[in-house]
Amino acid sequence: MKGQTKNIIIIVIVAAVLMLAYFLFFKSSPAEPDLTTSAGGSALPAGSTSDQGSAAGSEFLSMLLNVKSIQLNDSIFNDPAFASLHDSSITLTPDAVIGRPNPFAPIGTDLPPTPTPTSTTTTTTAPIDMAAITGITAPVTGAVPTSTISSTTEYTATISWSPTDNPFLANTAYTATITVTPTGNYTLTGVPSDFFTVDGATTTNDAGSGVVTAVFPATGSGSSNNSSGNSTDSSGN
Repeated sequence: MKGQTKNIIIIVIVAAVLMLAYFLFFKSSPAEPDLTTSAGGSALPAGSTSDQGSAAGSEFLSMLLNVKSIQLNDSIFNDPAFASLHDSSITLTPDAVIGRPNPFAPIGTDLPPTPTPTSTTTTTTAPIDMAAITGITAPVTGAVPTSTISSTTEYTATISWSPTDNPFLANTAYTATITVTPTGNYTLTGVPSDFFTVDGATTTNDAGSGVVTAVFPATGSGSSNNSSGNSTDSSGN
């Protein structure tokens, strides 16, 4: 670092000397007559101009020799005071206000349009509070499984059965899986566990979940009551 600084200083000095030489010897000067006349009409010798150039050249050579003999003292770079110096520069942050878009426009005519405030609508949601899921018929031997559930004001629901027998078989326990989907401003958030109910079944659901499992008792052996209330078996007896 110190050696580079020294070289830069020397280069600057030599460049200044060369520029001085250019202005003295190479830059064109206004044309002058070769001879000048005195008041009595006698001509002065033209050699007087060349004598002046020789004197200037001698002066330049002398100056150049003096430059070569210059010795720079770089001991300042080893001085503790110089070594203790630190960079105190700061980053300038431009102001946010940059002035008027058109400084020549009349005052008040070049202001940006005032933004129109946007209205925000706050939607309030509430947890589903209709626990009973209606419209599901408990499995009975020979009956067709319920395939759809009517929508309510708070949710819609779908149903699937396991096993997937159609119609229901005898002596079989069936499980219905019901998926509840909130509508409107209702949500499952806040719904407790085992909240939903299905008539004739044992139901379970996780907190905040719309997946309801309804387990029904096993179907009968295949007998059913006729319209008169008497029991008949599959053979008709």
